[in-house]
Amino acid sequence: MNIEHEYFEQTGKYEAFEGICLVDTFELAEAKQLSLALFSTENTKRVERQKQSPIFVIIGNPPYNAYQSEDLNNRNRKYPTMDKRVSETYSKDSKATNKNALSDPYVKAIRWASDRIGDEESIVAFVTNNSLINDLAFDGVRKNLENGFDQGYIFDLGGNVRKKPKLSETKNNVFGIQVGVSVNIFVRKR
Repeated sequence: MNIEHEYFEQTGKYEAFEGICLVDTFELAEAKQLSLALFSTENTKRVERQKQSPIFVIIGNPPYNAYQSEDLNNRNRKYPTMDKRVSETYSKDSKATNKNALSDPYVKAIRWASDRIGDEESIVAFVTNNSLINDLAFDGVRKNLENGFDQGYIFDLGGNVRKKPKLSETKNNVFGIQVGVSVNIFVRKR
């Protein structure tokens, strides 16, 4: 929808972008997607077409909220296929005893993207929590990224108020949040 709006802003005319798919990305890994009345037949056809098409570039800013509060009535959803993929790769290859942080949606996004591009020459780029860089629970993620991609570029933007309380304000973070941020680009060459 942002693509359609930007096109309208630049040209003054509206034109539908046929690549838009309203879908829960992690459900794309499941055998059957959630069927909602608001998803039109055309949208379902686009989703099916997208699932059959090769993808070589994935760019995103997935949510990073491993410890989402039930008090906010916004608990992280379970995705059996993605949870299994994270478990059999990142978790299995981690030496950490506490792996709860691997339930973070951004970890699932990295796993989904790595699987979705297959073995093709490709690029995956995400803005994520910077815990990926040094936290022990992410050693399995780092190992899989190193083995699965030919090059990686990680830009640590810092800003983690919880680890550096003297920062104390969200103005020390590029997004005005308390969580540290990194920009990660992974390149697969063949």
